[in-house]
Amino acid sequence: EPLRPLLQSGALRSTSSPQLLPALCATESLELLVLYVRHMADLSEEQLLLLLRLALRARKREAADSRGAPASWDELLEQLLCAPRNDVFLLQALGSLSLSDGVLLLERLIELLVLAAQRWHAPVGSPSLQQVVGWMNVLLDAHAAQLLLHPPAHKQLDRLGSIARRHVQLCSAIKSLKGYLGQATMRGSQPVRHLPDYSIELLEL
Repeated sequence: EPLRPLLQSGALRSTSSPQLLPALCATESLELLVLYVRHMADLSEEQLLLLLRLALRARKREAADSRGAPASWDELLEQLLCAPRNDVFLLQALGSLSLSDGVLLLERLIELLVLAAQRWHAPVGSPSLQQVVGWMNVLLDAHAAQLLLHPPAHKQLDRLGSIARRHVQLCSAIKSLKGYLGQATMRGSQPVRHLPDYSIELLEL
């Protein structure tokens, strides 16, 4: 397809080709959508929301399909989480996300949070721990009241609270080592033998 190398080159801009993304969403071309998110430098928060709704809807459809689907929309969702964002504009965009989609997104973010916390570095193409937590903060800020009043979301909120408490306890325990490690790694912290400025030695012949 001629569109694939164009997307990979990063030469396209969403502002110069506004009809491209709706066309890709209509055909649900997963591979091209992933390339679009990965290489489009001027992706707006409204476009993020459009793609987010598509990815969540497709994931839900895959989960309900007993036969399974050959393509996983998790790849697109993770690319969206890795994309540059402005939290102020993202907060406004996520405010229009439906509550059911918000619960689905929260569920996936919690899954990614567990995975990200188990490794030092995220694999290429996967969101980092900071990116996952950043999205989660914006999502909870946008839908806090609705999630608290929505019983199906309580299980996920309880799970998130449990994960957060465990990590806070772990960070507190590790913090107690900071002083010892800082002293041990500080230059000149190891005791050294004191050498006098000069010495006199008497020799008898």
